[in-house]
Amino acid sequence: MNESFKKLLQFVGVNGKISGRKKFQKLVYILKHTGFDFKENYNYYYYGPYSSTLQMEIDALVHSDLLNERLDNSTYEYSITNKANEYILDDTFSEEQASFINFLNKKPAYILELVSVFFYLKDNGYTEQSAILNKTKILKPELAKHIEEAYALYSSIQGFRAN
Repeated sequence: MNESFKKLLQFVGVNGKISGRKKFQKLVYILKHTGFDFKENYNYYYYGPYSSTLQMEIDALVHSDLLNERLDNSTYEYSITNKANEYILDDTFSEEQASFINFLNKKPAYILELVSVFFYLKDNGYTEQSAILNKTKILKPELAKHIEEAYALYSSIQGFRAN
């Protein structure tokens, strides 16, 4: 099994479950930007940064019976299968990293969507807070009322480094 697949299984295992495809995408993107070793490339789409590679990897894990995918009230939920337990290593994530991952997983998907947009904008030349916030209001008008809350989270996690 390739390392990317193992890391994704271990990531889901640390969380117990991931509720939503969008949340899965945003969590991996944010973790990648805080120093976790995820290799997937992202492009900007309607819901912010999106990796078709990550979605293909998730689909492959589901088809290999290593990841459960269950539709619950129009939200996909992901959890590891018993078959996947042999690939889950206890030392993949430190206690601090696991705690950080769980902390983020408890946030609503729309907050993670905004945080991922902030990271994306920063990567694309928006360095000032006011520029990031103004551009986000243009890109995400439907989430405007959550921007301050999301920016506070973004600011608090920028200092976290996984490695």
